[in-house]
Amino acid sequence: MIYFDGWDGLGASAVLRAVTRRLAPGAPEAHGELRFDHIIHVDCSKWESRRALQREIAAQLDLPAHVMKVFDVQDEEDDFNGVSRASRAEVPRVLEAMYQRIQKLNHRFLVVFHNGSGEEIDLSIFGFPLFGYWTNKVLWTFQGRFRLKPRMKVDSAINKSTGKTDVFLSASHDDRDPQELCSYLLHQEAAQVVAALEKNTISGHIVGASKVIECFLYMLKICCIGYHFNMLDIDYDLATHCSNYWVCDAIIQQGEGDAVDGDIEDGSWQTTADALKLAMPFDVDYHQHHHQQPYLPPSHIIMSLSPHLQLFDTTLPLLPQP
Repeated sequence: MIYFDGWDGLGASAVLRAVTRRLAPGAPEAHGELRFDHIIHVDCSKWESRRALQREIAAQLDLPAHVMKVFDVQDEEDDFNGVSRASRAEVPRVLEAMYQRIQKLNHRFLVVFHNGSGEEIDLSIFGFPLFGYWTNKVLWTFQGRFRLKPRMKVDSAINKSTGKTDVFLSASHDDRDPQELCSYLLHQEAAQVVAALEKNTISGHIVGASKVIECFLYMLKICCIGYHFNMLDIDYDLATHCSNYWVCDAIIQQGEGDAVDGDIEDGSWQTTADALKLAMPFDVDYHQHHHQQPYLPPSHIIMSLSPHLQLFDTTLPLLPQP
């Protein structure tokens, strides 16, 4: 298993998607040691449960319909018993079918995994043998859609989990202009958020990459201001209220832009903001480290983004009323 952290969290998910394209069977780069018979690409950046992960892998293995039906039966039973969706584990009967399917195919697999769970997951339990240089490989990351999970949390999660990750990779920013690189990476992250919105939203409103970046920078600015002025006793609870802040401070508003420019069509801007909040988890939040040293991205990222943040030309948002 190979973990990729990107450029201090930025860009990791985009690189995983690029690897999936470039190493697809028949692609020019897919030869020799980089040749895989089958690529399983699973995006669980927005985490639901281990069972949801199993269902996605099972679908990409083309398991028969009667096997996939077992998921629905087990979910109905868990609904009746009051088992929360987040705590639903793998279905043993389907695990057996997955193992048999993988053995029958006798392929060399590459599993590309966007992991939103916060813990390392041993994908060998789904039937992929992960030993030996020439066998199946897993390329995965915690990062994606602006999560920016700090390195200390990544190390802690890997060290206390299954211990299956053999290689830890990160990218260097030394040979690129920092502002140019950060701008490019921000647009890559934003493009993935937009794709997730287009896939999952039912509101019909359009949010473009530029608006997604503006919303991200707004949240990061609040964190930076709180850190600079040592306002750790003020909790803006961004995880809950960030969509309200976007609307109240007119980051997202009605009648702004159009579908071509990638902004928002007329309609319920609050619904659009709520959908964006769900599609863009925000892990860089100093409020979650009460009475401890708060976390912010590495200083070079903050400096690269500083022209966009305008740290000292701002009005802090009002706290939500109970």
